[in-house]
Amino acid sequence: IQAERELLREIRALADKVIDTSAMAAKDLRKEIAGSFAESGPTGPIITVRSFGFKHGLPLDADLVFDVRHLINPHYVPHLRPMDGRNEEIVTYVEAHPDTLPFIEKLNDFVGFTLPRYIAEGKAYLTVSVGCTGGRHRSVMIAEQLGRFLDHQGYRVLIQHRDLDKGG
Repeated sequence: IQAERELLREIRALADKVIDTSAMAAKDLRKEIAGSFAESGPTGPIITVRSFGFKHGLPLDADLVFDVRHLINPHYVPHLRPMDGRNEEIVTYVEAHPDTLPFIEKLNDFVGFTLPRYIAEGKAYLTVSVGCTGGRHRSVMIAEQLGRFLDHQGYRVLIQHRDLDKGG
């Protein structure tokens, strides 16, 4: 340690701020750095809400994964098949099923409950993945709705659709 300090002596002399981390937990260091160097603007973690298709594999970077294959599938309705979950006809079709709105309410409640706890643990980003069979209809629709819910709650949200263009 003494040799390293000697090697870094000149660099330390140039520093505007020195943080002693010897008795600091990782989440406390993160807060210290954010408090000292964060730019002004929206704060808090970035929440990525990503739709995907199980047939294309699970997303490797997901923190939370929700399976929506239990919801009614527009893929089997010929005129709906070419559309995706951002289309109002798909939304109307899936929402008409009696399980959909209660599921959305419970999903919003669960994610809304857990996010402040992840933030308290110092998460700078969180990826919530929503999957259906192909990643074009149900998962896209639910991801869009969850993303809007989180945005309305004041979170910084990024919505991505991993498998939207992969074909049915």
